[in-house]
Amino acid sequence: LTQFRRIVGEVLAERELRRFLLAFFFYIDGVLTVIWFAAIFANQTLGFTQSEVIVLFLIVQFSALAGAFALARPADTLGPKRVISGLLVLWTAVAISAYFVTSKPVFFAVAVLAGTGLGSIQAASRSFMSALIPDGKEAEMFGFYAFCGKSSSILGPLVFGTISRLTGGNQRLAVVAVAAFFLVGGVLLQR
Repeated sequence: LTQFRRIVGEVLAERELRRFLLAFFFYIDGVLTVIWFAAIFANQTLGFTQSEVIVLFLIVQFSALAGAFALARPADTLGPKRVISGLLVLWTAVAISAYFVTSKPVFFAVAVLAGTGLGSIQAASRSFMSALIPDGKEAEMFGFYAFCGKSSSILGPLVFGTISRLTGGNQRLAVVAVAAFFLVGGVLLQR
């Protein structure tokens, strides 16, 4: 606890790092919420079978790998902040698109977009984080970064579940509500 308190103090002392981690907290919560609830949404809203859900997640994994590779050079040339900003637009579009999807093939296409955004936003976020860390503090700061990612996974599922419950199980409205996390994260990232 003493170590953790010290690390929190060091993070708070680094203005740019503090701002990035706050933005990261929100947008990664949105990303994780979409990924976690994709199977439930596919199954309950679109009628996917168990084997179709497995294929869906394989597609997401392969497109995540492709997305990470495809956006590696742009992250180097344009900078990770610009790449993350663009990816947050993509994630917002994914969340909003899910509202309108009525067929399995279209949902598979949305899943490819989500996968592309998944791999690349994780890679660009780590790259951005590494640029903000003071020399010699890499291990503990990346530990705190991982803590932010794990602790962020509370709000998104809470929002998704609450909206779904309040609307009689309407997961379409719940997934659109998750777009707010990408918008908040994007606004905070611009600071």
